[in-house]
Amino acid sequence: MFSETKYSIMLTSLDALVKGYFATVEDSRKKCISEIDEIRKFVFDLNIHFFSTYKELLGDANFKRKIVDSLAGICFFELFRSSGHVVFFSATGLYRNAFDSIRHMIESIIQAAYLDTRHPDIDIETKTAILKEVEDKFEYHALRLIDSLDIDFKDRLKHEYRELSRSIHPSHKQIIATINDILSKPETFHVALVDCKEISRIYSSVKKGYDMFFYLFSVCHPEIRLFLKRNSEFLNDVKRFKLPLLASSLDIKL
Repeated sequence: MFSETKYSIMLTSLDALVKGYFATVEDSRKKCISEIDEIRKFVFDLNIHFFSTYKELLGDANFKRKIVDSLAGICFFELFRSSGHVVFFSATGLYRNAFDSIRHMIESIIQAAYLDTRHPDIDIETKTAILKEVEDKFEYHALRLIDSLDIDFKDRLKHEYRELSRSIHPSHKQIIATINDILSKPETFHVALVDCKEISRIYSSVKKGYDMFFYLFSVCHPEIRLFLKRNSEFLNDVKRFKLPLLASSLDIKL
């Protein structure tokens, strides 16, 4: 039925596939630039303001020694890459992939918090070896790890994780939208559908994800909280974006 449309050409031509993504990006810019820009500004502000405190802490010898062997420290730098993925996927209509990147950043920091707090004195090589072993055996379920952590707000963390997990499941709405798109625009080069409401959902999820991430980072390295309380730009971000876990842990009223 659809074999003669330009969708099928994309499967045999890399140039057509690239052209399709450019067409989707242009469509996203026209329809959803404000929604995409919300995500971009949020991740940039949170990352850069948190990083300024992180750099300040590196002047402390004890923190510098700990961070070298901290999985949470590695996850923080990986967060920059994941954030870029979320913005890119949002602009190219790959919304399921965006939600998957958000869940990845959360699962990574949950695993890091578990190993960093349970085994604070082992080196990073040993931690990654343990991580690989338990991942291979499928024993590292995020909800179980949250339960095992000695932290506050467990119920809220589990609730947000479940919501993010549901977001990446296949949806009948996406299937119906794809059918309608193919039937109504058989000559289109768009490789993905543009949906501003879905981008807004990504924005909401990435805010929850960052709130969980930085809270769990502070669980691994509680000394950072004192420094964060002196970082007026980061505190303003917590208030402006209404991040409840960080607000509670830093004694901020939203």
